[in-house]
Amino acid sequence: MGMAKRQMMEREEQLQWATGLLIEAGAASECENHGYVVDELDGGAAEEAAAQAAANPPKGLSATEAADLVREALTLIGYECPGCAKNAADD
Repeated sequence: MGMAKRQMMEREEQLQWATGLLIEAGAASECENHGYVVDELDGGAAEEAAAQAAANPPKGLSATEAADLVREALTLIGYECPGCAKNAADD
């Protein structure tokens, strides 16, 4: 496997870890029907997830990098499930 592919896979794993922390903290949730992760618009929960990341960063990341990764993951999450939005538009 090439270096670039390995770095992309590592980054994806880090973002999945960060998204998991957001879900655990209640800052995000997973759509029961479609599986998309959506932002719950809870800034306090998001900061709680970032603090948890800083307290227990994954190997290779500093506390600051881990907290920033959680904040970045939150920016990649939408406010509504695309599947639910499509179904609502079809009605």
